[in-house]
Amino acid sequence: MILGSLDGMLCVCLEETSQILIWNPLTQASTTLSSCESHGFFKKDSDSASFYVDSANEYKVLHVIRRRGIEAVYIYSTRLHSWRKITDILSVKHGGKWSLGTLCGDGSILRFDVNLEQFSSVPLPCDFYGGGFDGTLVSIARQLHLFMRYKYDIYLVGLCKLGYEEWINLWVLPCIGVVPSSFLEFVEYVESTDEMLLMTTCGDIYMLDMKTMQVGYYFPWKYMTALQGPVYFESLVSPNY
Repeated sequence: MILGSLDGMLCVCLEETSQILIWNPLTQASTTLSSCESHGFFKKDSDSASFYVDSANEYKVLHVIRRRGIEAVYIYSTRLHSWRKITDILSVKHGGKWSLGTLCGDGSILRFDVNLEQFSSVPLPCDFYGGGFDGTLVSIARQLHLFMRYKYDIYLVGLCKLGYEEWINLWVLPCIGVVPSSFLEFVEYVESTDEMLLMTTCGDIYMLDMKTMQVGYYFPWKYMTALQGPVYFESLVSPNY
Protein backbone atom coordinates (compact mmCIF):
# COMPACT_ATOMS: atom_id res chain seq x y z
CA MET A 1 0.00 0.00 0.00
CA ILE A 2 1.41 3.39 -1.06
CA LEU A 3 1.30 6.07 1.66
CA GLY A 4 3.17 8.82 -0.20
CA SER A 5 5.92 9.69 -2.68
CA LEU A 6 8.66 12.30 -2.59
CA ASP A 7 11.84 12.91 -4.61
CA GLY A 8 11.81 9.48 -6.22
CA MET A 9 11.14 7.63 -2.96
CA LEU A 10 7.95 5.90 -1.86
CA CYS A 11 6.58 5.52 1.65
CA VAL A 12 4.79 2.18 1.66
CA CYS A 13 2.93 -0.11 4.04
CA LEU A 14 3.40 -3.87 3.68
CA GLU A 15 0.05 -5.61 3.36
CA GLU A 16 0.97 -8.71 5.37
CA THR A 17 2.84 -7.12 8.28
CA SER A 18 1.54 -3.49 8.25
CA GLN A 19 5.15 -2.27 8.53
CA ILE A 20 6.01 1.15 7.11
CA LEU A 21 9.00 1.40 4.73
CA ILE A 22 10.73 4.09 2.70
CA TRP A 23 11.80 2.64 -0.65
CA ASN A 24 13.55 3.91 -3.78
CA PRO A 25 12.23 1.78 -6.69
CA LEU A 26 15.12 2.82 -8.97
CA THR A 27 17.99 1.84 -6.67
CA GLN A 28 15.96 -0.78 -4.74
CA ALA A 29 17.33 0.68 -1.48
CA SER A 30 14.89 0.68 1.43
CA THR A 31 14.67 1.25 5.16
CA THR A 32 12.12 -0.17 7.60
CA LEU A 33 10.51 2.30 10.00
CA SER A 34 8.88 -0.21 12.37
CA SER A 35 10.49 -0.57 15.78
CA CYS A 36 10.45 -2.95 18.74
CA GLU A 37 8.31 -0.35 20.59
CA SER A 38 5.50 -1.13 18.11
CA HIS A 39 5.93 2.15 16.22
CA GLY A 40 5.80 2.24 12.43
CA PHE A 41 2.83 -0.07 11.89
CA PHE A 42 0.00 1.32 9.76
CA LYS A 43 -3.68 0.39 10.06
CA LYS A 44 -5.29 1.36 6.77
CA ASP A 45 -8.87 1.51 8.08
CA SER A 46 -8.14 4.15 10.72
CA ASP A 47 -4.64 5.66 10.42
CA SER A 48 -3.33 8.44 8.23
CA ALA A 49 0.26 9.15 7.16
CA SER A 50 2.22 11.75 5.23
CA PHE A 51 5.76 11.71 3.77
CA TYR A 52 7.44 15.13 3.74
CA VAL A 53 10.69 17.12 3.94
CA ASP A 54 11.14 20.02 6.39
CA SER A 55 13.08 23.29 6.12
CA ALA A 56 16.25 21.52 7.32
CA ASN A 57 15.99 19.25 4.26
CA GLU A 58 15.27 16.20 6.40
CA TYR A 59 12.81 13.54 5.21
CA LYS A 60 10.19 12.65 7.78
CA VAL A 61 7.00 10.61 8.11
CA LEU A 62 3.96 11.84 10.01
CA HIS A 63 1.82 9.02 11.40
CA VAL A 64 -1.61 9.73 12.91
CA ILE A 65 -2.75 6.69 14.90
CA ARG A 66 -6.31 6.00 15.96
CA ARG A 67 -6.93 2.99 18.20
CA ARG A 68 -10.21 2.45 20.05
CA GLY A 69 -10.97 6.15 20.27
CA ILE A 70 -7.44 7.11 21.35
CA GLU A 71 -5.51 9.34 18.99
CA ALA A 72 -1.74 9.88 18.92
CA VAL A 73 0.69 11.51 16.51
CA TYR A 74 4.24 10.34 15.85
CA ILE A 75 7.03 11.64 13.60
CA TYR A 76 9.81 9.51 12.17
CA SER A 77 13.22 11.14 11.63
CA THR A 78 15.40 9.70 8.87
CA ARG A 79 18.47 11.30 10.48
CA LEU A 80 17.89 9.85 13.94
CA HIS A 81 16.22 6.67 12.66
CA SER A 82 13.63 6.85 15.40
CA TRP A 83 10.04 7.79 16.21
CA ARG A 84 8.93 10.44 18.68
CA LYS A 85 5.52 11.48 19.89
CA ILE A 86 4.50 15.10 19.47
CA THR A 87 2.43 16.89 22.08
CA ASP A 88 0.18 18.87 19.76
CA ILE A 89 -3.21 17.19 19.69
CA LEU A 90 -5.76 17.32 16.90
CA SER A 91 -8.14 20.07 17.96
CA VAL A 92 -10.63 19.35 15.19
CA LYS A 93 -12.68 16.18 15.25
CA HIS A 94 -12.75 14.38 11.93
CA GLY A 95 -14.90 11.51 10.80
CA GLY A 96 -13.02 10.31 7.76
CA LYS A 97 -10.43 11.01 5.12
CA TRP A 98 -10.56 11.65 1.40
CA SER A 99 -7.15 10.28 0.55
CA LEU A 100 -3.97 9.21 2.31
CA GLY A 101 -2.55 12.08 4.32
CA THR A 102 -5.73 14.17 3.96
CA LEU A 103 -7.96 14.24 7.03
CA CYS A 104 -11.34 15.92 6.86
CA GLY A 105 -14.49 16.22 8.92
CA ASP A 106 -16.76 18.70 10.67
CA GLY A 107 -16.50 21.03 7.68
CA SER A 108 -12.71 21.38 7.68
CA ILE A 109 -9.41 19.93 6.50
CA LEU A 110 -6.59 19.43 8.98
CA ARG A 111 -3.19 20.82 8.02
CA PHE A 112 0.18 20.27 9.66
CA ASP A 113 3.02 22.79 9.82
CA VAL A 114 6.12 20.64 9.20
CA ASN A 115 8.47 23.16 10.85
CA LEU A 116 6.42 24.16 13.91
CA GLU A 117 4.96 20.63 14.12
CA GLN A 118 1.50 21.99 14.91
CA PHE A 119 -1.97 21.26 13.55
CA SER A 120 -4.55 23.76 12.41
CA SER A 121 -7.66 23.58 10.25
CA VAL A 122 -8.88 25.06 6.98
CA PRO A 123 -12.62 25.26 6.20
CA LEU A 124 -13.82 23.10 3.34
CA PRO A 125 -14.78 24.85 0.08
CA CYS A 126 -18.44 25.75 -0.30
CA ASP A 127 -20.63 23.00 -1.76
CA PHE A 128 -22.53 25.07 -4.31
CA TYR A 129 -24.57 22.10 -5.57
CA GLY A 130 -25.61 20.59 -2.23
CA GLY A 131 -24.83 16.99 -3.11
CA GLY A 132 -21.42 16.75 -1.45
CA PHE A 133 -18.05 16.16 -3.11
CA ASP A 134 -14.88 14.08 -2.96
CA GLY A 135 -11.58 15.92 -2.83
CA THR A 136 -7.90 15.23 -3.41
CA LEU A 137 -5.11 17.67 -2.62
CA VAL A 138 -2.59 18.46 -5.37
CA SER A 139 0.38 20.86 -5.60
CA ILE A 140 0.40 23.09 -8.70
CA ALA A 141 3.15 25.70 -9.13
CA ARG A 142 4.06 25.20 -5.44
CA GLN A 143 0.55 26.17 -4.34
CA LEU A 144 -1.98 23.90 -2.68
CA HIS A 145 -5.03 23.06 -4.80
CA LEU A 146 -8.03 20.83 -4.25
CA PHE A 147 -9.33 18.71 -7.13
CA MET A 148 -13.04 18.04 -6.48
CA ARG A 149 -15.67 15.76 -7.89
CA TYR A 150 -19.18 17.01 -7.14
CA LYS A 151 -22.02 14.52 -6.62
CA TYR A 152 -24.72 16.48 -8.36
CA ASP A 153 -27.01 14.63 -10.80
CA ILE A 154 -24.17 14.02 -13.24
CA TYR A 155 -20.67 14.23 -11.91
CA LEU A 156 -18.94 17.59 -12.14
CA VAL A 157 -15.24 18.10 -11.57
CA GLY A 158 -13.67 21.29 -10.26
CA LEU A 159 -10.43 22.85 -9.07
CA CYS A 160 -9.89 25.41 -6.34
CA LYS A 161 -6.77 27.03 -4.87
CA LEU A 162 -6.02 27.73 -1.22
CA GLY A 163 -5.65 31.45 -0.57
CA TYR A 164 -4.77 32.95 2.81
CA GLU A 165 -7.50 31.21 4.80
CA GLU A 166 -10.08 30.33 2.17
CA TRP A 167 -10.47 28.40 -1.08
CA ILE A 168 -10.67 30.22 -4.41
CA ASN A 169 -12.72 28.44 -7.08
CA LEU A 170 -10.89 28.26 -10.41
CA TRP A 171 -13.24 26.22 -12.58
CA VAL A 172 -16.03 23.62 -12.62
CA LEU A 173 -16.71 21.45 -15.65
CA PRO A 174 -19.40 18.85 -16.40
CA CYS A 175 -18.44 15.36 -17.57
CA ILE A 176 -15.29 16.29 -19.47
CA GLY A 177 -14.41 13.38 -21.72
CA VAL A 178 -14.40 10.45 -19.32
CA VAL A 179 -15.10 11.24 -15.66
CA PRO A 180 -13.77 8.60 -13.22
CA SER A 181 -16.66 6.62 -11.78
CA SER A 182 -14.83 5.48 -8.65
CA PHE A 183 -13.07 7.34 -5.84
CA LEU A 184 -9.83 9.11 -6.75
CA GLU A 185 -6.78 7.65 -5.01
CA PHE A 186 -4.49 10.52 -5.95
CA VAL A 187 -4.04 13.43 -8.37
CA GLU A 188 -0.58 14.38 -9.64
CA TYR A 189 0.24 17.53 -11.60
CA VAL A 190 2.93 17.24 -14.29
CA GLU A 191 4.36 20.73 -14.79
CA SER A 192 6.32 19.97 -17.98
CA THR A 193 3.16 19.04 -19.90
CA ASP A 194 0.57 21.03 -17.91
CA GLU A 195 -1.45 17.88 -17.32
CA MET A 196 -2.98 16.17 -14.32
CA LEU A 197 -2.85 12.41 -13.87
CA LEU A 198 -5.81 10.96 -11.98
CA MET A 199 -5.77 7.46 -10.50
CA THR A 200 -8.82 5.79 -8.97
CA THR A 201 -8.94 3.20 -6.21
CA CYS A 202 -9.58 0.60 -8.96
CA GLY A 203 -6.24 1.41 -10.62
CA ASP A 204 -7.71 3.27 -13.59
CA ILE A 205 -5.55 6.17 -14.83
CA TYR A 206 -6.86 9.30 -16.54
CA MET A 207 -5.05 12.30 -17.99
CA LEU A 208 -6.58 15.79 -17.86
CA ASP A 209 -5.03 18.29 -20.26
CA MET A 210 -5.19 21.64 -18.44
CA LYS A 211 -5.01 23.58 -21.72
CA THR A 212 -7.73 21.84 -23.72
CA MET A 213 -9.66 20.55 -20.65
CA GLN A 214 -9.98 17.16 -22.33
CA VAL A 215 -9.61 13.82 -20.55
CA GLY A 216 -7.75 10.82 -21.89
CA TYR A 217 -7.74 7.29 -20.50
CA TYR A 218 -4.78 4.97 -20.06
CA PHE A 219 -5.21 1.21 -20.21
CA PRO A 220 -2.91 -0.17 -17.49
CA TRP A 221 -3.88 -3.78 -18.04
CA LYS A 222 -1.64 -6.78 -17.64
CA TYR A 223 -3.06 -10.29 -17.69
CA MET A 224 -6.53 -8.77 -17.14
CA THR A 225 -5.49 -7.17 -13.83
CA ALA A 226 -5.49 -3.40 -13.29
CA LEU A 227 -2.15 -1.98 -12.19
CA GLN A 228 -2.03 0.23 -9.11
CA GLY A 229 0.65 2.58 -7.85
CA PRO A 230 1.77 6.21 -7.59
CA VAL A 231 3.25 8.62 -10.11
CA TYR A 232 6.80 9.57 -9.15
CA PHE A 233 10.00 10.94 -10.66
CA GLU A 234 13.06 8.68 -10.52
CA SER A 235 16.04 9.81 -8.46
CA LEU A 236 19.12 8.43 -6.72
CA VAL A 237 18.11 9.78 -3.30
CA SER A 238 18.72 7.14 -0.65
CA PRO A 239 16.14 6.32 2.04
CA ASN A 240 19.07 5.49 4.32
CA TYR A 241 20.00 9.03 5.33
